[in-house]
Amino acid sequence: MESDLTLDASLDPEPSSIILQQRQITIGDVSDIEKELDMMEKVSLVYLLYDDIEIALQNLMQLQLGAKLQVITEWSRHAEKMGCKWQSKLLEALTIIKNFFVINKLGYHRNEVWDRFLPTNLDTSLFVDLYKKKLYCICEKMTNAQMKILLTHVQNDFKDKKLKYTDFPIPYMEMSLLDWTSIKYISSTDLSNLSKVFKVMEMYDVSESLIPKSHLLTNVDFSGSNKIKNKEDGPCSSISSISTSGLFYQDRTWTNNYENNCYQIDSNCPGICLIINQEIFYREPDFNRSVI
Repeated sequence: MESDLTLDASLDPEPSSIILQQRQITIGDVSDIEKELDMMEKVSLVYLLYDDIEIALQNLMQLQLGAKLQVITEWSRHAEKMGCKWQSKLLEALTIIKNFFVINKLGYHRNEVWDRFLPTNLDTSLFVDLYKKKLYCICEKMTNAQMKILLTHVQNDFKDKKLKYTDFPIPYMEMSLLDWTSIKYISSTDLSNLSKVFKVMEMYDVSESLIPKSHLLTNVDFSGSNKIKNKEDGPCSSISSISTSGLFYQDRTWTNNYENNCYQIDSNCPGICLIINQEIFYREPDFNRSVI
């Protein structure tokens, strides 16, 4: 008789399956580790952490001029007053910029934060805005020569669109991204302008990665009784509406409820859920098979 076959699936863990052992990070800890950060790391963290684009850009411009600001400490103070889970967002941002020295000083290990936050996966993010993570990682891989070409194309596009272009040092590319966001050249739900620039630069993979996946499915014909409704049937019905609602870039409901291991479902628009057991794959014995 054929015995049961059981195999463990060796797949990368989803960020939701990794729960870190909680260690209390205080504002005093943030003040201490901020002393270990150089200017480039501060610029990157401000870009990834701050929700207010204008304040982020203003603080970075003051830092660039030599002001003695504790930009990360002030962010944590403000976030704590607002009742936000700022410790988790800080850990994710530090993991994205790969500052494992500071992470270790905060009492965490490289492997545990890597497995939880998946810093090289540009399609998922827990606390940091996904579009920021994506743009940061793309720019991080570019050479100075590529960055100069990118900025030249963007500057020309600004002229065509009659937008005011501001120069920032290439090492502080995040300041340019903040500036472009502040004047609506890019946004959390629309990176099409940058996508076109990367296409002109013949960086096609990067260009396509900035197009919401829903746009790639607009020509798919869904048939049958379970067909997804057309756009005119309702605001939450069409696939293309995913991009305009921002769901492609970050699911705020999931972010807010992550620590409780729950996901709030909208009863008016529940969507489609596919659950796959990624831990154990098995084959049941074939009882109809003749045994010799």
